[in-house]
Amino acid sequence: MADWLLLSNALLGKSAREVEAMLGPQPAHDKILRPGPVYVLGPERGFISIDYEWLQLTLGKAATVERAEITRD
Repeated sequence: MADWLLLSNALLGKSAREVEAMLGPQPAHDKILRPGPVYVLGPERGFISIDYEWLQLTLGKAATVERAEITRD
């Protein structure tokens, strides 16, 4: 689902409230990767999964999503 959200740009331009309505509340975590909404996706995909994947959203000046990406820790 996260891949589709990125490919379709479905999150761009949405407010944090709209994102929460689509994806639910952010899960509790102790990672501060960067300011903005962060959703844990689970263990990274691949043969050896030692890290986690995160859906990170960057909010712009208008408090809407300017950037969405999947990152690993």
